[in-house]
Amino acid sequence: SDPPELKIVNRKGDWLAADALPIHDYEKNKAKDYQLVWSPSQYSKDEERFYIVSPKDIVVASPCTIEDHIKWLKDKGRFDEAWQQALAHSETLKLRRRIDPINVGEEYLSSIFNKIVATPKGPANNTNGNDTNDASDTEREKLKQKFGEVCQQVLRDDKARWEKWALAVISQKQLPLIISVLPTANPQLSQSIYQKILNQLMYSAPKFFLNLREKLALFHLSYQQRYSGCFGGHQRTKAKS
Repeated sequence: SDPPELKIVNRKGDWLAADALPIHDYEKNKAKDYQLVWSPSQYSKDEERFYIVSPKDIVVASPCTIEDHIKWLKDKGRFDEAWQQALAHSETLKLRRRIDPINVGEEYLSSIFNKIVATPKGPANNTNGNDTNDASDTEREKLKQKFGEVCQQVLRDDKARWEKWALAVISQKQLPLIISVLPTANPQLSQSIYQKILNQLMYSAPKFFLNLREKLALFHLSYQQRYSGCFGGHQRTKAKS
């Protein structure tokens, strides 16, 4: 026979959940051998417990918390929904200190970034009449836009996290993903990070290079001295051409 199950229904009779109970020798038990005992909590519904008591086992059941739900969403790869839940319940999560909402956001960022890196870019000219490449490029563009938006939501004024993600996009030569939202103040990143960014942009995306250089000047960063090596390289490149 099948093992016993605990089924949860609402007042309308809708079936919400079902779990098999790990009961030893359940074949020998009858319906009257099981008891459901409720242990209320005076502090929070999350701390309530239910006990399924049988002759040889006691199974403890607890209500599903927001932490449980977020973990379940992440296990299913639904990082977008997990991040939205973390945002909606950020105060509760911070108080209970079981899940850091920002860590959930960074996991969402990682999932977007990995998809961008893994999604092949279609050829410039699609002559075979197949729209697969067009769809792939459209998906990439949506992911790239989403990445910048989520960076601002998650990283905020955290200098260390901004620098970590700047290095991540530099390593994959994906700087355009972050350059439009890259902070130059509040927080202001370290000199070495800006230098690495400018060095890569100078060769891969000159337009972004010039825009960032102007932005750094606007915020009174002495880029001409700080990044003299970078600009010197730029000048040498122009001289060769």
